[in-house]
Amino acid sequence: MASTRPIDKPSILDTPETYQLPGYSRVAFLNGLFIGLAVAVGYWGPKLRQLADLPARYVDSGVVITALLVVLLCTLVGWLTARLNKGVVTVLAWLGTAVSITLLCGYLPALTFNRLVWLNETAFRGLPVYPVPDRAAWWAFPIAGILLIFVLFILALLQEVRLARVYNQLGPRGRLSGRALLALLLPALLAGVGAYAMPDHTGNPPRQAMGFVYRGIETVRDYDGDLFALSQQTGFNYNALNGVRHQLAGPYTLLVGEVTLDGTIITVVALFDSGVWLQCQVYAGEGQAIYLSFCTDASRPYTDGFYTLLTGAPLPADCPARCLPQINERWQAWLQARAPRFGDERPVFTHLGQQGSYVWMQAAANGDYAIECLFSGLRQVTLQECHER
Repeated sequence: MASTRPIDKPSILDTPETYQLPGYSRVAFLNGLFIGLAVAVGYWGPKLRQLADLPARYVDSGVVITALLVVLLCTLVGWLTARLNKGVVTVLAWLGTAVSITLLCGYLPALTFNRLVWLNETAFRGLPVYPVPDRAAWWAFPIAGILLIFVLFILALLQEVRLARVYNQLGPRGRLSGRALLALLLPALLAGVGAYAMPDHTGNPPRQAMGFVYRGIETVRDYDGDLFALSQQTGFNYNALNGVRHQLAGPYTLLVGEVTLDGTIITVVALFDSGVWLQCQVYAGEGQAIYLSFCTDASRPYTDGFYTLLTGAPLPADCPARCLPQINERWQAWLQARAPRFGDERPVFTHLGQQGSYVWMQAAANGDYAIECLFSGLRQVTLQECHER
């Protein structure tokens, strides 16, 4: 019976030097590439889907960069281990790759986010805008990714056999046939499942919290009825925006401002192009955002409170005690020494920028004099530093 194997391609089973066969390097390259893509999609796909419609800055940058590095790393390891054709090296290399992936997914998004912020907005350079996870030691990430590590370990043990099968199913002139493609994709899908099972290290509740605020704003801004009744009908607390419902016009940007240490309260900031500046609190539990609590004007501590720090004037009656930022004696004396430069007129306060819980504000006199101050914290605002413009 005649063989259907192309005569221009020797069988991988007929020679011990598999890595020297024509087309074998391409198979190895595709093996690593598909595994890397499956891991990236399995872990980051759900996160990007949550962020797709949100008017947020930078938040997906760490995701994209980390995913690209994962794909490049897996592609390189897949190609190189097949070229070396050493079983022990292959297993150790893929184990190291699996551990590296868990660390990349745990640490790199936050590091990348911070550096992109520092690059684009130099006023925030050096500030931990997005905290790097520090609630667990580094080994907690590989433990969380144990299923992915196990899958890649098994794929490494079987790599030579798998690639042999793929190679023998190539079409004429080494073309990738449907069977060969399937033989590459199925193991990669297992790696994707292992990545999908990894816990979310970089903040699923904060992303969900932004989604809650986005849903609230988009619904309330076009709704003229009773928000309390709408909340009862839908089970979503649209009434949280009742106090600011007439300030929601125009484009806006969302950002995660602050997360409490126990992760149960998330403050999301909405910066509108119109100058409206809101913050909303979302409650979370068991790794999920669960309830949009309330939304308020975020500017009061940085305007009325800032004015009180600068001049000693009492807070407005409708401004609670939390409107007054905390300040140490050094900066209080610094502000008091410069208060006469503003005269009797109320300074013009300008919101210069915000990233996370850090806010730069400017207080300007009618003339050319102005000071700029950095505040941190949202639930309890603290003045960090000031300088004259």
